[in-house]
Amino acid sequence: MRRDDPIIETWAKMSGDVWGFIKSCTMQEILSKTVDPDAPLQGQEFYDLRLFEEPNQLGTRHCVRQTHTKWSDSNFDVIWEGEEVDYFWTLDEAKTRYAERKAALAFEGFIYSDMD
Repeated sequence: MRRDDPIIETWAKMSGDVWGFIKSCTMQEILSKTVDPDAPLQGQEFYDLRLFEEPNQLGTRHCVRQTHTKWSDSNFDVIWEGEEVDYFWTLDEAKTRYAERKAALAFEGFIYSDMD
């Protein structure tokens, strides 16, 4: 999957609109089980994995968010589900959690990244 893929562009645009509270995205990648940019969406699953900063009254928190998306046969479209967010006060802790989440997804077969 490439960054210039229209699916990735749509994903990034929609997730940016939905999650407008994100102030500064340090890392973001879309993980999938296929590297084929021409593979049909039907039957596919993706994970959006992000490391970002979120300001609040106490300072800046570093967040790791994992969102699952998959094809819906009933809607004939992709659906977003299963958002999980972890919050940390240090960037090192957040980077460690990001790496742990990425490794866990790789173990499940999501080894292809739009960053490759």
